[in-house]
Amino acid sequence: MAYLKTLVEDGRTEQRVARRARVLLAMTDPDTVVSELADKLELERTTIWHLCRRYEAYGVDVVLDAPRSGRPRELSPPLQRVEVEQLACCEPAGVGLQMTHWSTRSLALVARQRGIAPHHFPLHGGPPPARR
Repeated sequence: MAYLKTLVEDGRTEQRVARRARVLLAMTDPDTVVSELADKLELERTTIWHLCRRYEAYGVDVVLDAPRSGRPRELSPPLQRVEVEQLACCEPAGVGLQMTHWSTRSLALVARQRGIAPHHFPLHGGPPPARR
């Protein structure tokens, strides 16, 4: 239960994780009424019961998000993501474009040209941005 308290008290914990931890902590008290807890946390009663059943079956890790199926993120290497963020934070004029703000298309095009983003980085039609 100390782990759950840490999750609730840590300001960096995602709110959906902290909410699940609050539910499990509240349910350790035998006087907890599920309908009152549901109203307090703005959840459905069935959500609380499902979380409790999953906790009984799998343990404390149910407060964390399960791995998602499907296509992985495009910018998975952390360094690649940082490079794209750095590019987005600089002025487009600083990289030779005659514009004051980035558009998604122009950012993707420059990132691809610099080899930062993968070749399949989304570009959706339209002309390339004007260059100096």
